[in-house]
Amino acid sequence: MTQAPSFLNTLLGNQAVKNHLQQMSSLPSAMLFSGPAGVGKATFAKAFAQARLGRAGHPDLILLEPEGKSQMHPIENIRNLIQRLAIPPYEAPITIVIIDSADRMLPYAANALLKTLEEPPTYAHLILTSSHSDRLLPTIRSRCQVLPFQPLKRDDLQAFFTQRNTSQNLDALITLSQGSLSRAEKLLSGDLNLEPIFDYLENNKPLTGDAEELLPLLQYWYRDRHLLAAGANPSQLFYKEHLDRLKAHVSRPLPSLESLHLKLADALEATHRGIKLSALT
Repeated sequence: MTQAPSFLNTLLGNQAVKNHLQQMSSLPSAMLFSGPAGVGKATFAKAFAQARLGRAGHPDLILLEPEGKSQMHPIENIRNLIQRLAIPPYEAPITIVIIDSADRMLPYAANALLKTLEEPPTYAHLILTSSHSDRLLPTIRSRCQVLPFQPLKRDDLQAFFTQRNTSQNLDALITLSQGSLSRAEKLLSGDLNLEPIFDYLENNKPLTGDAEELLPLLQYWYRDRHLLAAGANPSQLFYKEHLDRLKAHVSRPLPSLESLHLKLADALEATHRGIKLSALT
């Protein structure tokens, strides 16, 4: 069994967590990787478990993820896990269980898991990940060693984008990533869903979705409009692939960047209170 997972150094960010995991001589029965979405909690958990067990795809590594349209952990999966943990490891001295997004459990599933956490087999080690650890049962949290994850630093994101030789605006990519590696990957791959932005701008629909992701994208839309109005080269634009859409908005009112910044800050606060965003202009 691998004892010194130095490979963690290849993962971006969260050096304090890396140091703790690398210095860990024995595993606690349960750990909780807690922190914002997209900062690498599940990636760290999988890599750490694979290093401890010696390889990827090990039969003594169990991964549970939310399922279906509801994106919840079915009670059946928790029950199956309990039955599986009654069986000793197949090959390794230990069984490692990763429960990703552990807060995505209804109370009866969480209570079933709690029984395992209260009396775990000596060979079982659970790693829970959560972007909303406040939604976990307090009794579950209290039985876990908590490792807090932080958003990626600017230097980490700059290294990520630089290594991929992107031609996009580096400052814009770093700002829009907001410390999230998964968001950074979406920005590069083009998987970021911009339709809510265009529905809001072109069809006057309320802006719905992840406010912390969408509002900075909206801010860059208006930034690009200001740059176009000032005669900037389209290559300077973040939305250069949507130049026709930008030009179609030339005749529309264009708020100052200062007033827009204030309105977006108010809008973000409103969405945190559950209020849908209507027109900013």
